[in-house]
Amino acid sequence: MFRLNTRLRLHLVAKPLPTCISPRTILLLALSMVLALGACSVQAKKQIEANEGYPSAPDFHIEFYETEGLNSLTKLNSHALLSQVVKLDDRPVLLNFWAGLCPPCKAEMPDFQSLWADHNENYLIIGIDIGPFVLLGTREEGMQLITDLRITYPVGTTYSPEIVQNYELTGMPTTFIIDNDGLIIKRYAGMLTKERTLQLLNESVNKD
Repeated sequence: MFRLNTRLRLHLVAKPLPTCISPRTILLLALSMVLALGACSVQAKKQIEANEGYPSAPDFHIEFYETEGLNSLTKLNSHALLSQVVKLDDRPVLLNFWAGLCPPCKAEMPDFQSLWADHNENYLIIGIDIGPFVLLGTREEGMQLITDLRITYPVGTTYSPEIVQNYELTGMPTTFIIDNDGLIIKRYAGMLTKERTLQLLNESVNKD
């Protein structure tokens, strides 16, 4: 996983800042650049974290590109809070953060599509395009990728840049499993296959 370069951070804050740019904006830009430089590199060791405390998933607004896979109550509006989707849908959620110009993200999407085709009655997959925040593609490029791959599970984007920090997204792609109470029960950083995803879901939400 990637770490912020503290020397880069000190270099940034040591120089006078223009009055029109806040230190927080500079820091967010630096974080995005670091993430973009290494986000799509092949990782020798993928990380799996089971959250013992089961923290609540940070909430954020989603603007859906594709809503067909949502239940009838949720898909009436293409804009929704994650917490609303979880509350209105009785399926555990596989929340996948991806970007349009991220090769591993593109590589795993057909597996998610296959999983969705076979198990959408049991699990809700939601893909969130954060390409603009990590300098890995525009929203238009994200939507084009969805079209090219013929993805039908719910996918969208968000206009909340703090999502990168709130979910501690230090690599791409990163996937979370969220239960019906909106609690994060597993985090996986790296590319997933259909088989590995099913294994994680069975370990997390099918314990009985």
